[in-house]
Amino acid sequence: MALPVRMGDRPGHAERVRGVRGIPCRAARYPGRPAGREPVVEAARGLLVPRRRHGSQRRGDALRRSGRLPSARFRMRSRRPFRAGLLDLWKVQNTGDTTMMSLAEQKAFFEEEGYLVVEGVLSEDELAACHEEIERLHRVSAELESAGDPASSQFQREPYAKGANRPDGLPVLRKIENTREISSFFRDLSVHPRLLRVVGGLLGPDLMLFRSTLMLKPAFHGSAHAPHQDSAYWPIEPPALVTVSIALNDATTENGCFKVIPRSHTWGLKDWGLIAQAQDAEPAHERDLQDAHQVEVPLKAGSALFFHSLMVHGSGPNRSPHPRNTALYAYFPPHVRYVPGKGGPREKTYPVACGLDGRKTFTLETAGQQVQAGPGASSHDETKK
Repeated sequence: MALPVRMGDRPGHAERVRGVRGIPCRAARYPGRPAGREPVVEAARGLLVPRRRHGSQRRGDALRRSGRLPSARFRMRSRRPFRAGLLDLWKVQNTGDTTMMSLAEQKAFFEEEGYLVVEGVLSEDELAACHEEIERLHRVSAELESAGDPASSQFQREPYAKGANRPDGLPVLRKIENTREISSFFRDLSVHPRLLRVVGGLLGPDLMLFRSTLMLKPAFHGSAHAPHQDSAYWPIEPPALVTVSIALNDATTENGCFKVIPRSHTWGLKDWGLIAQAQDAEPAHERDLQDAHQVEVPLKAGSALFFHSLMVHGSGPNRSPHPRNTALYAYFPPHVRYVPGKGGPREKTYPVACGLDGRKTFTLETAGQQVQAGPGASSHDETKK
């Protein structure tokens, strides 16, 4: 039986190490990552990508500007010692997946692109518990609706279902607002360590929770969401919020995954109309929107999309036979101010997700002054889009 040949014993290895015109081959410069070490990734910026097998190289920034990305065929030809690095670069540039990055690299990517993807935020057991809780909330919705309770307004029916119920008699829901207040399970999920680790790396150690929502796309009924910016509907200035969208099912093109326009968070706040409420409604969006560069962001169940509140985003309808459920949380730092609507309150109290010396709630005032709310206060304004 032939013994495996080490790289140094292969024919031509000396030439590969010496390179062409005195430039070392990349395979020699990046000899595979040791076990337990982070892969060779530099957030699509600063990672050298070879144009040929040997010789001259082009930086990731130049590739990004030129629109030329490493192709799948090129990756299959790449040598094993640096293939992982190229695959990570391609994955970041094409899907926003930054799972293997450090917090500093994630922040740099987020500030430039306006979003990032982290895989494996929730385990399979946690996902199963999420689905059980969603079913319980459907039963709660049916009970409140039949009793005529005003609290049923937190449960929004799917408009495209036109009032129909599921085969089991429960309502077909599109959205459940303020999940933090009506579900201890989703309240605990809002302070999940894996979520706060990433959001804290983007916004800082002190975080408040602005919104906690379940977005539901029922099978064959899930309506589309026209392109929009969240900050156009939220009374926080400056618009420095981060929304986390946790995929509780696999999110695909067929079932209406998220769509984003990379770097649109740099456009500033636009003038938006109302978001389409039905699958066949005419989308109402900013008149000058150029969505030619809109990118779909498919997610595996348990993965999360983090995006800036100025990022233009939306989603397609669910035309599949399977539901697509998403848990949404929006966080913001304390150095912002509350901007009330006409006749609205002069201050607003929000729950603290982490930091702020262990406070439970925090109050924002219109003048920019922040004061601690009483220990028993827990009011939370879920501004609806």
